[in-house]
Amino acid sequence: AWGEPEREALRLLTLLKNLLHAAPRGLKRECVLAKAPQAIQRLLNLPAARLHRPLTLEAYALLANLVAASPEGQDAMVESGGAAAAGLPRAPTLLHLVMTRALSPTLAPEHLKDCCSILAACGASQACATVAHKAGLASSLLAMLDQANDGSHTERAAEVLHVLVKWSFHQTPRCFLVTEKGLMDVLARSRDAFPTLERVRGPLALLLRNLALTSEGKVRLLGSDRLLAALLQDAESPCPTARAPATMQDRVRAYSAAAFWALLYNSSKARAELRRRGVLTRLDAARSRMLISRPSFPTPEHSERSFPLDQTNQNNARPSGGNIHGEASGLE
Repeated sequence: AWGEPEREALRLLTLLKNLLHAAPRGLKRECVLAKAPQAIQRLLNLPAARLHRPLTLEAYALLANLVAASPEGQDAMVESGGAAAAGLPRAPTLLHLVMTRALSPTLAPEHLKDCCSILAACGASQACATVAHKAGLASSLLAMLDQANDGSHTERAAEVLHVLVKWSFHQTPRCFLVTEKGLMDVLARSRDAFPTLERVRGPLALLLRNLALTSEGKVRLLGSDRLLAALLQDAESPCPTARAPATMQDRVRAYSAAAFWALLYNSSKARAELRRRGVLTRLDAARSRMLISRPSFPTPEHSERSFPLDQTNQNNARPSGGNIHGEASGLE
């Protein structure tokens, strides 16, 4: 039964959650200094009989707001385990608690969304990425994604891809991720499982784009005929007319084309291989069709779950001009 302490805790969690939503970094830093993460950790470590579902929901939602765009909040996720007493194991960090929660097969959708938002934000922290790598988070997320590839767990697949994409924008977790065994096979199965679902196809194409910026990622993507064929199919998709409103499909097309650009970037081997397969000819033809139609439409509004292409540093910006073969484009 709910008592006044539980109600008061829920009111406080809700207040802090709303206060930290889109809050400036300074306010989040003050919350970290006030040991808000440690207080949340003590709450989440309560016995299940005392930890009512509304309290848990608000606690994870609060954490999601705290770590968003906050280096101090992200680092606190791996600093909150506390010192262990003599002879006892060190208490798990908040990051470990969130990872365990996110990977639970029975986790409710509303819990999953907040847990994945926390994990996605923590990719910006090298300390968090290192801890997560040692705990095998990438392997667990890929296994979770593979389980969703029966086509009936759309929300789970989208949330896992959200984490993987956000992590792929940062060098340390991207290097960890690209070496995962079976990575391309799992992603290929995801693309096959959701062939018409843009909210899976878009993030998947953007993830491949980011991974292809690494030498290991180029090799692995070139070795996956299924993924290359899927990216080419999306990159060749018809362009809308001048008056047609922009859609998520337009973003999927852009991400798929960007994946090929990343694959070609600083790689004469990738260029020769794609030319041999006839991929470059088809991409140039698709580009020509787009230039002929030259549609004039607004860019789709980016939601908090969208992934604009300019999140990596400016050295990775696409050179202007030239065609896909690289003439006058600076790709070689």
